[in-house]
Amino acid sequence: MRRNRNGFSMSGDLDDANDIAAAKRGIDGDFIWFRRDGKAFVLRDPALLARADKAWEGAKAHEAKMHALETRMQPHQRKLETISQRMEGMHANFEQTPQMREAERSIQAIAERQRELAERQRALAQRQVRAGSDAQRQELDQQMQRLSAQHEALSAEIERHSTVLQSQHERMRGESARMEAVAREMEAASKPMEAIGKEMEAVGRQLERQARIADRQVRSLIDEAVRQGLAQPAPTLR
Repeated sequence: MRRNRNGFSMSGDLDDANDIAAAKRGIDGDFIWFRRDGKAFVLRDPALLARADKAWEGAKAHEAKMHALETRMQPHQRKLETISQRMEGMHANFEQTPQMREAERSIQAIAERQRELAERQRALAQRQVRAGSDAQRQELDQQMQRLSAQHEALSAEIERHSTVLQSQHERMRGESARMEAVAREMEAASKPMEAIGKEMEAVGRQLERQARIADRQVRSLIDEAVRQGLAQPAPTLR
């Protein structure tokens, strides 16, 4: 827990959040909060806190990579949203066949699902960093793989619906040609998102490994501090 920061870094149970917040109100400074035999304690020794920070340096480097990937993902998301809006705006320009209307609605819905998947991938990658057990980390990794598979399936659906749009160009040469071009743009715009999603999955696994190492090191530090008598009872709710 950092004195001048909101939130906290943890490995454990979010049910302890209120107790941790109570400890923060009662402590002027940084500390490590932990529970031992049902009782809450804090560690405030500066040397110990510095060692705990060092234990997480490897994970922080991968967190920076994840943030960079999130930054790379955002313009592609905005581009896909812009293309979707262009596609929607074409509805008023010509009379479409039911097949074309259905294909457009499907493409727009799929594009929204892809954006949602990208958000879930970023959130899941952050959860991987703070997973409290090997079982949780394995489950999160499996969830990330499932999200990537869904991304690929959605791209295939966009391609299929794009083919439906392209098949109508004989009847509506002018406007249909524009829609086909936009559909191809949408398909192309989704490809980088899929690729970045795979990179996020790989970085997430690296984060998971580093977080597991850091977690073991910090737990060892806590054990050492307890043996040395450095643990103090944590302030509680009043």
